[in-house]
Amino acid sequence: MRLIYKGGIHVSRSAIWRRALLLGIIAVLLAAFAASAAAELPGKVQIDSADPFKVIPVSRGQKEPTWAEGEILVRLKTYMSAADADAQAAAEDFRSLNAVLGAEVVEAIPVSAAADVYKLKIPATMSVAEAVIRYESSPFVRYAEPNYLWYPDATYPNDRFFTYEWLYNMHNTGNQAATERWFHAPLPGADINAPEAWDVRTDASDVIVCVIDQGIQSYHPDLAPNMWVNEAELHGEPGVDDDGNGFVDDVYGYDFYYDDGTIYHDDPNDDYHGTHCAGIIGARGNDAVAGGFHGGVAGVAWNVQIMSCKFLGPGGGQSDNAIKALNYAKKMGATITSNSWGGGGYSKSLEEAIANSGMLFIAAAGNEGVDNDIMPHY
Repeated sequence: MRLIYKGGIHVSRSAIWRRALLLGIIAVLLAAFAASAAAELPGKVQIDSADPFKVIPVSRGQKEPTWAEGEILVRLKTYMSAADADAQAAAEDFRSLNAVLGAEVVEAIPVSAAADVYKLKIPATMSVAEAVIRYESSPFVRYAEPNYLWYPDATYPNDRFFTYEWLYNMHNTGNQAATERWFHAPLPGADINAPEAWDVRTDASDVIVCVIDQGIQSYHPDLAPNMWVNEAELHGEPGVDDDGNGFVDDVYGYDFYYDDGTIYHDDPNDDYHGTHCAGIIGARGNDAVAGGFHGGVAGVAWNVQIMSCKFLGPGGGQSDNAIKALNYAKKMGATITSNSWGGGGYSKSLEEAIANSGMLFIAAAGNEGVDNDIMPHY
């Protein structure tokens, strides 16, 4: 046995090998544990081997695409004025690049007071990832990105009293009757202290909250009194843009998914989530009527104006329509938006539109149960 002198201590070579072996085993076990933990992490993503640019959120299901195929969003750099030489060069470069690649400008969507993002239709022979790379290589392009798809952040139980359960978040008394519908009885006091807030104020009738989501059942007894109303369209001619805002028959808001003023379709798979969110925000409170359906639930705000901007449908919703919904909400006077959706990816154009909207943008944290500081939820 040979001894090795190390830092004033004699260590045998066999001892060194034993320690190295032990450390190696520990490293392997830690790696295996980390891999196992990552595999079970709800927010983990997978990469499609056929298209390495395509990220598939496991929590959304592998059959749902991350973005709309055949189109991208492009934002040119901003210059002092359209007369600037650089601005003219950017416009010419953009036109030339579109011609070379065979892309077509579908529409320009404002993301700020001075800038638009262009929705482009790309050839079927070109992938979204390739188109993004080609446009981002231009010195005049600020960014190019896929037209991401978004989905409602919702997980629904199938029990018949589900519609009552969200009330526990407002005033949780630890009702034991709920034990069968939960893994444990609700914890008393684990709520938002709604009754205490209602002692201070129940009326927010001067506030317009836009629900950017699926549509809303505007005629629901607990929602109808609190729906925002475009009076010009309500009392105007059907099929006519009575107030000249660019949208026809937008009485309670607008449907950007189907591109019409019908915000609600009587299909539980289409507009259930938007109606649910609207109820949490502003179902009319303190309005129980003996023998009637009124008073079934109460929202956080008993009196409020709820505007509907639908951009989510059976197939999810696209970034360009989300931006249009934001622009509409701002134009029509909303100061708060509810956005209970996610799953697309980090969208620069959507972020820019949000930042320039001037509205309070309330977003869902997701249902994956992960730390969003470590794994962002978009």
